[in-house]
Formats: sequence, C-alpha cells, structure tokens
Amino acid sequence: MSSRRIIRNVVRSSIALSSIAVLSSAFAVAEGLPRALPPQPLADALDTFAQISNLQVIYRADLADGRLSKGADAGLSAEQTLQALLRDTGLTYTFVNERMVAIRGETETTSKTTGAGFNSNISGSELGRSRHKQSFRGAIRLAQADSTNAASSGTQQVALDERVIEEVRVTASRREENLQDVAVAVTVIDQEELARGGKTSLPELMTFVPGVTVAQTGANFFNDVYIRGINATVVAGVGTYVDDIPYNSSTRYAGGGAPVDGTLLDLEYVNVLKGPQGTLYGASAMGGVLQFKTRNPSLQRWSASTSTDLSTTRGGGLNQLYRIAANGPIVEDKLAIGVSGFWKEKTGFIDNVTRGHRWDDSEYYGGSLSLFAAPIENLTLKALVMYQNSEQEGLATIEVNGRDNFPAPGVRQGVPIHGRLATGERTLNPSIFESTLFGLTAEYDFGPATLTSVSSYQEQERVQLLDFTVQFVGLADQLFPQRAPHLSSTLDGALGWDKVVQELRLTSASNGKFEWIVGGYYAKEQGFNIQDLVFVPAEPTFYYANFPSDYRETAAFGTVTYYFTPAVDMSVGIRHSETESSLALDNNGSLLIQAIPLNAIEDQITTYLLNVRYRPTEHVSLYARAASGYRPGGANFLVTNPVTGELLSERAYRPDELWSYEAGVKGSLFGGRFNYDLAAFFIDWKDYQIGVNRGGLGVAANAEKSSSRGAEAALSFRASDALKLTATISHIDAKLEVDEPDLGGAKGTQLPNSPEWAGALGLNYDFMLGALPAYFGGTWNYTGKIPYGFSGFTDRNGVYHGTSNPRYLADDFSVLDLQAGILTDRYQASLYVKNVLNEYAYSTFTPNATASSLAVPVVPRTVGVTLRVSFE
Repeated sequence: MSSRRIIRNVVRSSIALSSIAVLSSAFAVAEGLPRALPPQPLADALDTFAQISNLQVIYRADLADGRLSKGADAGLSAEQTLQALLRDTGLTYTFVNERMVAIRGETETTSKTTGAGFNSNISGSELGRSRHKQSFRGAIRLAQADSTNAASSGTQQVALDERVIEEVRVTASRREENLQDVAVAVTVIDQEELARGGKTSLPELMTFVPGVTVAQTGANFFNDVYIRGINATVVAGVGTYVDDIPYNSSTRYAGGGAPVDGTLLDLEYVNVLKGPQGTLYGASAMGGVLQFKTRNPSLQRWSASTSTDLSTTRGGGLNQLYRIAANGPIVEDKLAIGVSGFWKEKTGFIDNVTRGHRWDDSEYYGGSLSLFAAPIENLTLKALVMYQNSEQEGLATIEVNGRDNFPAPGVRQGVPIHGRLATGERTLNPSIFESTLFGLTAEYDFGPATLTSVSSYQEQERVQLLDFTVQFVGLADQLFPQRAPHLSSTLDGALGWDKVVQELRLTSASNGKFEWIVGGYYAKEQGFNIQDLVFVPAEPTFYYANFPSDYRETAAFGTVTYYFTPAVDMSVGIRHSETESSLALDNNGSLLIQAIPLNAIEDQITTYLLNVRYRPTEHVSLYARAASGYRPGGANFLVTNPVTGELLSERAYRPDELWSYEAGVKGSLFGGRFNYDLAAFFIDWKDYQIGVNRGGLGVAANAEKSSSRGAEAALSFRASDALKLTATISHIDAKLEVDEPDLGGAKGTQLPNSPEWAGALGLNYDFMLGALPAYFGGTWNYTGKIPYGFSGFTDRNGVYHGTSNPRYLADDFSVLDLQAGILTDRYQASLYVKNVLNEYAYSTFTPNATASSLAVPVVPRTVGVTLRVSFE
C-alpha cells in the first residue's frame, strides 16, 4: 500500500481526543508535600501539584502553553513547591482565598492584540478558549482533584476574570519573554484559528503579517518570504527554524534557502521575527526569521485530535485535507510520545489548452514523530522526526507577455497569452519535493544557567521538469536538421542538499538585573544540482551538468542584558562567523566548451545587536534597536570566454550585509480593550546578492547598495465582549541607492516583489446559537501595486544597460474572506468562503525578456467546510 493511501486511511479512520485539564484536590498548605515533581510542561506540573495539595490552582490556559516547569523536590511546603514550579517561567501567584491560588504574569497589564488569524500579542490557544463570555471556564484551567468543586466555584472564577493576566511568551531573544516587552517586531500567528477558515499554507498565513510578502512558485513549496523589502534573488534572506533547528540551505546552487512549510504539522505557534536576527540566529536571517514551534508531548495525559477540510475552487474540483495528532505518556512523568500527520489533495484550476486537461493537481503529505523525556531532575530531551512530500503535475502558473507584443504579437505586457487561468505548456512539468528532518534538543538546568544542545540532520530534494521548447527547440533544428522539426525540449533538473547542524548555548537564569547568553554553532552542508536538456525526437547529449557544492560554517555568539532600573534595560550582542564554500561543474554535453574546475573560498563575518527598552508604565513598552545581518557568500561558476580565455565571472560572490535601525511601541488602552504594536525602520543594505548572466550562464554577483524604510502597525479593539476588530497596515519604500548596470536598474527604482502599501482588516463576532457558542468573522486583505524586474536605463555616458527581467508593475488587489462556525470543548465546525468576490490578480509575477513570463494567479473563489474533533 502506498504512503499516501496509508496516511489517508489512518487519518480518515482515527478518533481524536483532547480537552482542557480539570483536576483538583485538598490538603494542608503548611505540610510538606510527599512527592517530588520532575521537569515537565507547566500545565502538567500544576495539575499534579493540585492533586497532592489542598489548593485549587486557577490560571489562564495560554499562560501555561509552551512553558516548562523545572520541577520541585519532595518535602517542600505547598508555597515553596509552587515557587519552585514557577521558577524562571516569568509567572507569579496570588492567593485568592485560603484554598485557591491564581497564576498570573509578572505585570498587571493585559497584552492582547488578536485578529482574524494574526495575533501580535496573544497565544493561539487563548483564541479557541474564549469565544464567548459564558464559556469562561473554557478560557482558564482550574487544577483540582474533585470536579464538583469546579462547579461550585464558578462564581469565584468569573469574579477572577479581570484579575488573571493574559500574556504571550516568545523566544525571539532566545530567552522566553513577554511579547509586549520584546525589543523587536514579532507577530505570533494562530495557525489553528486560520485553519478554521481554510488557510493552511504559508502564503495564506503570511498575508496577516504586516511588512511580509511571499513570492510564490505555483507549488506547495519553495515559496520565498520577503520581509520589509529584503528579497531573496540568490539565497533566502529570511531564516526558517523548526523549534531551535535552522532549516534551510546556505548555498545558491543547491536551491537556496526557501523555507519549509511547517504549517500543517502539530504546532504550538508560528512566530515571525522582523528585522535582522544575525546575532542570535546566524546566516540568512537578515530579513527576519520564521519560527515553527512544534508541540511538546505531555508527560501526564493522553490527548488527540483529528480534522477534515473539504472545499471546492471555482474552475477546479474537490480539495481535501485530513489531519491527525496525538500525544501522551509512555512512562508517566518520564517519557512521552507525539505523532501527527496530514494528507492534502488539491484539484487544480489551471487548464492546459495544448494538452486538453487540467494542469496543476497536487498531492501533499507528511507528518512528525516526537519523543519528550525528563529522565532525571533538571534534564529534558526532545527528539523530533519530520517528513514532507509534495507531488505536482504542473505548476499553478500561466504564461503572459513580459513586454508588449512579446512573445505573443498584439498582446500587451502582463496580459495572459492563453487565457486568464490557462497555460500552453507542451510537456508536463511534474515536480517532486521531499524534506526530512531529524533533531535532538537537550536542556539541563544548572540553576544559575541552562545548557542547551541542539543537534540536527536534514535533507531536501526537488525534482522539476521545465518546458524549454521556446528557448531551445529552434536551436536543435539548426544543430540537428536530420531529425527536424523537434517537437519539444525539457530541462530535467534535480537539486537539493543534506546538512548537519550543532549548536550549544548557555543561558543565564532570568533575574531582572544582569542576564547573558553565550553559544557556539557548526554547520556542514553538501549540495547537488543536476540538469539535463532532453529533446523530442531524442538527440545526443546537448547539455548535461552536475555541479556539487559544499558549505561549512562555524560561529561563536553572545548577548548581555543589563537592567539599569526595572523599567529600563539594554542588550548588546555579537556573533563572529567563519564560512568555507566550494563549487565545481562536471559537464559532458556539447553546449559548454569545458568543465569548470573546483572553486573554493573562505569568508569571515561579524554581526552586532543593540537593544534599549523602556517600560514607563505597565501598559506601555518602548524600544529602539540597531542590528546587523548577513547572507554568506559562495564560490561561483568560473565562466570564461571560449576564444580569449578571459574570466567573465568573479571567482566568488561576496556576503551581503545590512544594518537595520528600528523603533517601536507596544501597549494597551481602555483596560486592555485597545491594543497596539507600532514600528518604524530604516535598513541600509550593501553588496546584496543578485543573479546575472555571464557568457550565457546564470551566475551570482553583488550589486552595490539599496535601502528600505517604512512603518508598520497592528491594532485590535474589543468593542464589546462579543465584537472584536483588528487592523494591520504597512508601508515599505525599498529602492536602489545607486545605478545598477547588472540589473538594468537606475538609482531610485523600487525593489521587486514588495508592495509599497499593504493592509488587512478583521472582524469577529461571537454569539450563542441556541445552547452552542458560535461566531461569524471576515477578513479583507489589501495588496498594493507590486513591481517586478527592472526597466533598463541609460547612464551618464550614454550607455544603455538592459535587463533580462523587464519591469512590470502588477495591479493592486484586495481579497475578502468570510467564515462562520460553532466551537465547543470537543467539536469545531466551520463554513468558509475564500476570495468571496472572485478577485483576479497576480500574486507573483516572473518577468522574462527572452521567453514567456510566468504569473501565479490569486486562487479563485473557494468554498469549504472544516470539522475538528478533540477529546482526552
């Protein structure tokens, strides 16, 4: 039985279990507790604490999500045990009465900025637990032993509602902090909230993050993320992390660093860190970082869930998505296991007018397996295996004219050649993407500091067939006239990499006085890239190339934070990296005159960080930040003039570096009903990496200088207990600072792939449908005009510098999505409509001066339903 059928049958036949823990007990506070509590998830620790004490412990569910307790020794009093359990979590406690204690955050401010899918200041779990005021018990966890006490204390719980502080803890600084206090722009995405509206892919999630766009390829993978105009024409400028594991490539010729899409795995949250993170996150994090945080299995209780998403797209057919997740203890308090899986089948909506059938059907499946262990006091271990596979017949792209009258005469630039949702590709362009990750994270708490080790092995491979009939079939007719006419030409490509990463870091305990992080990093990557040009009828090898690459990086880093007062602190960080890379080309075709010998280079890069934070009140946090980031350079193709032997390309492309200067303010007004997150930035980008043509071959090079400046805002307003409004807006002015002949771009030209203006509005209204809690919501996303390519220019000496990517300014567009549903503790059901008005626009455009340009259309109107079942 195939992997796809196994996953599909397992998912469809599984019953899922999950719920909010409700436990209680009673005991004498002053007596020593008879049992030690091991390191474990905080929610599990509090549940056990309640069972062996005579206290009821009440807390918001989102306060415990993602937090680990370091445990407590036996023989301590209840209060001493509670202090130990909360050590280094950033949480405190308050006795409500003699039998009840409330867990809360360090401050009394409510930091809550949520939207229809994007959450600047709130964890994902809170949204699903506080849909309506009647379900307050679902918004908190009450740890106790006797369930009857929970019912009898309902009045007291509601009275506590305004006193239990809601906050989100993030690890943007490699140390868990309150989101409102983090000195960097961070957006926390609730992927489960978005999944109820049918939004399950990385491009769909990023539309809710101000300052972020995604350049799509028309596939389920290799979608490049752009943050604040920092693009990725050679290697990704945005880092991707799964837990603490960096998951991307650092080399151009192995496919670059396109982020893996972890949104369908069993995640706790997705974080988007904006601005360079080079000091703590290293190479390729100069635009920012995507963090996919997987869920830790519970050491104390089993839970599971399953969900189904069925939809239909206008011009397409049935789309299916099935997901399953389960986790629980193998050995209570010591060892737990978690599994998750998904299978997604998309019916395409692009018609192939040449072959006479639909073009872009795809299948996407994967899953994860994790083991979480606390074998001894103060030590935790997490092993993770993750796998994803995507198979697609053709890319969801259409052919358009890249300039007026080319390649289709009488057709204007940007107009589809074969139809609004049609392609004329002559040969199938099947693609296969496979991604595998093995990781092991170990943490040991020494008390004054915690030692963390992160080890990983990862692989990615992409197989892609591309139709090159227009580019090469005419040449084949000239070179091989005896078999002319040639019907088609296909470039068969396979590229990918495997990588080993090891990081060690030592993090001091949070003390609000002087804190520090020091660490070391090592990575070794081997890449491959094989290309074969195949003709019909077949010809002798015309172009076959295999260029293996190798990359190594070692780094040391550290940050220190000093608190001048409880309200003012400053952080300083530095990272020094040394890289080695090599590249060779083995060619046995007739297109190239000779093979390219091994080329190896070395580089050294140092990045810096300076943060200043000021919290004038409990409801306001201000910060200023200066940080640098980089992408490593690499060995290049040594392209020579076949006649003169002159070297046409540089031996290496240099690292590109940038400095970012940012200021922001986060806070709340009107008792937490109105929340805001505002930021302004300026980025100075030098030696940025570009792709150029040298002697007919694409190689890497460096342009001189560009910049990006702008501002972002994320706002939310809870108009009533039932109605919540949200809004985001971003303005990005990213442009060339000097003339760039290799690009064909004049000084002042806006950089490609990022709109100058973008924004989103969200609404959510909660109500009761009979005895069931229900909701209705919608989002409106606006994307301004996006430039692609460059226009060419004439320099001051009268020399014209053309471009291989002609300038195209895509029209602005807006997309309206609606959804409604019912949420209970065990069941969730929703109906959604994406792109309600069936807006037609290009989400991505790839210009080409010598052949058809490609565009990725916005997905037409899609109607779907979701159902999720969970219980313990």
